[in-house]
Amino acid sequence: MGAGTATSMGGDRATPSAVAKSLAMSHRTLQRRLEDEGTSFRALRDEARRERALQRLAEPAVTIAVVADEMGFADVCAFHKAFRRWTGTSPNGYRRSVLSRRCRWRDLASGPPQPPSRPPLCAAPSLPVPRTSAG
Repeated sequence: MGAGTATSMGGDRATPSAVAKSLAMSHRTLQRRLEDEGTSFRALRDEARRERALQRLAEPAVTIAVVADEMGFADVCAFHKAFRRWTGTSPNGYRRSVLSRRCRWRDLASGPPQPPSRPPLCAAPSLPVPRTSAG
């Protein structure tokens, strides 16, 4: 059972009982099977929330409050604490990191910088290069 199981049954607000029922097993059987796999419902739910939060935070138009609500957190503060526990950074820090990487990749994809078509206004006038006599 992967992280998709926790979210496939009602998003990030799925309960262990609802997931167990959808899998035609008791809550206790689900719990036992997850323990056999070395995990828990909470761990799977947190993994699914983390992955989804990372995706949503990479979208600059989506506010952190909206992401927190979509992940099922009661408030933004709780989301910040959980996100820091999952990633070691704040949601804002992660978003800045993702956006700066995108800018760097976009710059690299566009190739080396091109010389300006005309000199900038503040450029010094070009001076003739002195010639040396051969001889």
